[in-house]
Amino acid sequence: MSFLPQGMDCPLLDANALRDHFLHHTLEPSTFISEEIRSLRDVAAVMKRNLFIRDVTGNVEVDGRKLKEYLSVQEQLVKLYQAPLSRMNFFSSSTTVFEPVRRSTT
Repeated sequence: MSFLPQGMDCPLLDANALRDHFLHHTLEPSTFISEEIRSLRDVAAVMKRNLFIRDVTGNVEVDGRKLKEYLSVQEQLVKLYQAPLSRMNFFSSSTTVFEPVRRSTT
């Protein structure tokens, strides 16, 4: 790939540098949500590989505490996938991805 000379130096940026730049300077909800989903998917993959424990007799069992934590991450992922991007305004401090708990008035 070649670039036309513009009379000034420009550093070559790799994919990570570009991602960092746009994450710090772009307030696009879909970018934020997609990065959060990607991070949580990586966390969930590690957790899934560590769900099982082997007891002293060699039997393999599911670690209940780790399973509960894994399911919590999965629940967060589902909420992010269902997040209503059209209602998000990242310029407002009151914006949230998760719906507030609505209490009945009766």
